Amino acid sequence: MLSLGYVSLATVVCVALSQPESTFVNYCTPTEDCWPCAPDIRAFAATLSSPDILIDNWNEKFDLAADVGNHYLWRKPGWVVDVQTLEDVQKAVRFGRKHRLRLSIVSSGHDFAGRNTGTASLMINTRNMKAKRVYPADANSPTGSSLWAEPACNMGEIFAEVDRYGLVAVGGNAHGVSVSGWTLGGGHSQLSRKYGLGVDNVLSFEVVLADGSVANVSANGTYIIDANNNPVEAPDNDLWWALRGGGGSTFAVMTALHIKLFPAATGYVSTFLTYPIWGENMYWLDEPVNNTGEQVLDFFYKDLLWRLPDTWGGYVMIYTGPVDLTWLYPGYSQLGSVQFTLFHYGPWEEAMNGLQPLIDFHPEWRLANDLFNFSTYLEMNEGGVNDILNGNTYIVNRLHQEEYLKAGAITEVYKNYIQDFDEDSFQFSCTLAHLGHATVTPGPEDTSISPELRKAYISNSCGTAWGAGETGDYQRLAIKDFDSNFLQQAGDGVYYNEPDTDLVNWKSDFWGSNYARLAEIKQRYDPDGYFRCSHCVGSDVPFTGITIP
Repeated sequence: MLSLGYVSLATVVCVALSQPESTFVNYCTPTEDCWPCAPDIRAFAATLSSPDILIDNWNEKFDLAADVGNHYLWRKPGWVVDVQTLEDVQKAVRFGRKHRLRLSIVSSGHDFAGRNTGTASLMINTRNMKAKRVYPADANSPTGSSLWAEPACNMGEIFAEVDRYGLVAVGGNAHGVSVSGWTLGGGHSQLSRKYGLGVDNVLSFEVVLADGSVANVSANGTYIIDANNNPVEAPDNDLWWALRGGGGSTFAVMTALHIKLFPAATGYVSTFLTYPIWGENMYWLDEPVNNTGEQVLDFFYKDLLWRLPDTWGGYVMIYTGPVDLTWLYPGYSQLGSVQFTLFHYGPWEEAMNGLQPLIDFHPEWRLANDLFNFSTYLEMNEGGVNDILNGNTYIVNRLHQEEYLKAGAITEVYKNYIQDFDEDSFQFSCTLAHLGHATVTPGPEDTSISPELRKAYISNSCGTAWGAGETGDYQRLAIKDFDSNFLQQAGDGVYYNEPDTDLVNWKSDFWGSNYARLAEIKQRYDPDGYFRCSHCVGSDVPFTGITIP
């Protein structure tokens, strides 16, 4: 039997919600008469593709259905609609509006900022919407091929599917990340230097709008499907612009997207070249070397990065904690490392031409010298992280532009932080994702992402985590101090998909000069401000309720 959650059935009074011109104030709470009662819930469940997909918090399936990756920011919803179809999404949006319930929208759950969860919300979980189709010969795609996918398709599944056709897709390296939220927030990839961001490769979206209607959105315009299942063209394509970088859970619920695919390369190479940050403990050398990390970071970011062609992408991983290397040098341990986790889209010989300067840069310092050759992109990515977000996590991010990098800002950040660093200092890890080439080619207003992201050559995310029994207060304060004292001096703007949840200037950090236009489009397509999430477009405007016709 379906139960209400939060309150017992005996305490709920059913009231009519069909009065003309009735305007409610704020989202409904469990103690108000607007809160759905048992007949409302049963009637709603009966309209869905299966009544069992409406899950309340007394159901044994609830914890799994309501789970999100960042447990620190998880908030308990009232119900979860485990949607299976586009029609389920429409019905959930309309039911939520009728009862003025807050919506939360989740797919893979991979969201650092808690935008996908909400207390007493009606959670729309798209985790089972995973259909996908490859079009290996698509005359409507500029690349000649494309992929249509529902929102919960994750990167591992997409990479495997397109590989069957000798194709590759621009996607995130973490295999558990779904294509929907990743794309709507911008989407950087190890292929981005060659093929651009996720938003640069979208051909169209299928979405459910705030009134429950369906819209097909592309560069050709926005076509809203009316009650008779006929498309009605919108007067402009502003929604197309907004969806490509404006963030998820804000303008609409994405139910499918259509993206470009690209031909596979003739080979792929990945590297795991690791240097110590300090180097004083390298006892196998005749003389100790100080500040090895500083020297290699200066070499890479002041010089080599600007010589690497667009076929190179990937990350530099900086870790300030202890590195156990007894397997490499018996009795040896190292505090801190700089790892070049780079990827090359092309054959071995071509890769070595670009990488040789790094290979030749003090090989005697390195802790690891791993180079791998693969025949397919899928094979290279099989070691990708399945889901790196599953626990209590807090991160900070900063975008680094050319002028900062060439001035040595990256080196300064870590050199200044680690001057007095020892084994008792706060330890964390940073991932520096490389951008440039195709990501900086579009104009700053071609999509809705921040102009600072368009100019950036690195998206730098530093994170910390803590156990279930800890508050995380120390970890959060320490990483925020690192951000304010160091990272913010070395770049402008923040990547929407990997943010600090306590940002003050989030509008300018995420979108810069594009925010004003985003806010206007939000008002037009969601005038009640029904779609809301933390630090999303329009989230600072008070929700004043919904007019029920």
